[in-house]
Amino acid sequence: MNQPHLQEEAVQSNYKEIASKVVDLQRQLMSLRGKLKMKEAVEEDNERLKAEVSDLRNKAIECDKKKIKYKSEVKELQAIISSLQKENKELKSENADLIQKGMQKGVKKSVAGKMGSKK
Repeated sequence: MNQPHLQEEAVQSNYKEIASKVVDLQRQLMSLRGKLKMKEAVEEDNERLKAEVSDLRNKAIECDKKKIKYKSEVKELQAIISSLQKENKELKSENADLIQKGMQKGVKKSVAGKMGSKK
């Protein structure tokens, strides 16, 4: 009778050992599922961030293109302004000369008129 009792204890010991291993495996499985979810979340964030970086890079490239275009336009406008300032200066000089000549003619006429009235 002793033999079946030992076998029963051995079987119960094996069941306990197997149950313990099952519990350990379930814990490991839960841990791995948690790690997998975290990994998936990190990968999703990584993909989202890559898309954001790509978008920002494209926006930066567009800004650089606009900046180059605007710099070119500013140079063209500065050249036009410089040309107009030079032309304005020349016109002012011509205007001053014409005014001076007109005054001289006016003085001559005025003097001639006064002299003519004296005769």
